[in-house]
Amino acid sequence: MPRLGGPALYQKLMAINPQLSVIFTTGYMGEIASLEPLLANGATLLQKPYSPASLGRKVREMLDTAAKTPGESSPAAHNA
Repeated sequence: MPRLGGPALYQKLMAINPQLSVIFTTGYMGEIASLEPLLANGATLLQKPYSPASLGRKVREMLDTAAKTPGESSPAAHNA
């Protein structure tokens, strides 16, 4: 991304909404090590290349997890 990388954007977004679900994608092994602190903080990694079905499963998994977490903002809570 121009001017702002994924990890920097993640930090800004988490300052606004700490319950936000985030998926990082990368095909570079070197980037995975730099993402470890963010992954330990709740972000998810989907390594490239991935199929549309793999992305869909990961998004579904994250939505389902967010919906089951009491007290946190989730898409299900916004639809109620």
